[in-house]
Amino acid sequence: MTYNVFTRDELKEIIDYKKKATACLGSKRRMNKNRHISAITPIPRFKYGYKCDLVFRQYDNGHNTSLEFGGREAKLIIEGGFGSKFLQEGFLNLSFIQKDMLDVLLEKVGYDDLFFFLRTVGFIHSGLSCTMVELDRPTSYISRVSRGNKIKISNSVLNFGSTVLPATLSSWICCEIIKEILDIILSDKEENPNDTSWEGFFLGVLSFRKALTCDDSHDHPFETREDYIIIHGYQILTEKPYDDKGTMMKNLIKSQQEEISSIVGYFKFKRQADVTLSARDRLWMKSYANNVPHGCIAIINSDPNLFDDKSTHTYKFAFWDMTDPVNTLPIQIINMSDDTSSFKSFMSNAPYKLPLSSRYILHTCFHIPSAETMIEQYDAMYTQAMSSLKEATNKVIDKERELQYLKDKLKSHKER
Repeated sequence: MTYNVFTRDELKEIIDYKKKATACLGSKRRMNKNRHISAITPIPRFKYGYKCDLVFRQYDNGHNTSLEFGGREAKLIIEGGFGSKFLQEGFLNLSFIQKDMLDVLLEKVGYDDLFFFLRTVGFIHSGLSCTMVELDRPTSYISRVSRGNKIKISNSVLNFGSTVLPATLSSWICCEIIKEILDIILSDKEENPNDTSWEGFFLGVLSFRKALTCDDSHDHPFETREDYIIIHGYQILTEKPYDDKGTMMKNLIKSQQEEISSIVGYFKFKRQADVTLSARDRLWMKSYANNVPHGCIAIINSDPNLFDDKSTHTYKFAFWDMTDPVNTLPIQIINMSDDTSSFKSFMSNAPYKLPLSSRYILHTCFHIPSAETMIEQYDAMYTQAMSSLKEATNKVIDKERELQYLKDKLKSHKER
């Protein structure tokens, strides 16, 4: 067994050691950002910011501003969940410090879509109990504080081992969170594997069906029309086709998708708390609808677990028409590899005609999809569905053969 031995001076070079409560650099920066020299009035006093008992800070030699990822407030004597000092420092001071730290991290990544992944962590210690606290930003203007269950270490020797393990686990989780955040900040955005925020186009065709319907308000059957947006593919974009104000940039669309007529919508896949439209999304929808007369927008998020298999993750999504940001669209998902008979339910029984108000817009910006193009897309979609069905059928046949082989082998062993 080997040991690493350090002198007192060597430890000072490795660990940012503070004997007393240390101030948060993020709070110090926020409180002094408007501090300047005045010609008449004296210069304001320098503010040190909020202090806490421990700060999770990136080690630096003093030449750059260190990044901070969280902190801790600790009390030797337990106050329960109602003590004045416990409530003041644990529920107010620590949250303020974490918010200031998160603001610095967001500025570090340029306030882009990575803010869904960034968060700060902290602990509230009171006696032998501790509570883990996380602060993240589910939307651009709201900070959310999440507190875990209280973990209490037993003062009895018999129960010490079983109660100290959850506390050790929470510390390990805190270290993993800080490591993940540090990797996101220091890695290049284009090469960062943790960045799962994607945007792109939905590819597909437009269709509708006409049918006769009866209800209680009419004496005779009347004709109804059902419009469909059939999505059979997607394209992830390298550049967003809109600016900061949500205005469409046509040159970026044409440079990334040559077959403009196959675009039927837009999607955003990101990790966020709620599947809702932001203010920029609504501006983008308005600009899209002014240039393209049809389309939908989808917000998709994921809740990954500890397993690498993405099929076990939880996904949420919602669709809106580009002209209606209030009401969501009904979605029907068909697995063509199981049953291709559902394909005919999407086939149009009438030729698709665009309204007159939309034709001028399409001529100036996009190409009108021809009937031949739509038929080719339907044929390609049907061919892909049949190929998937054939592949799935062959897998079932192979499994049945393997099962029959095992049954015969088991039967021969029993006869012996």
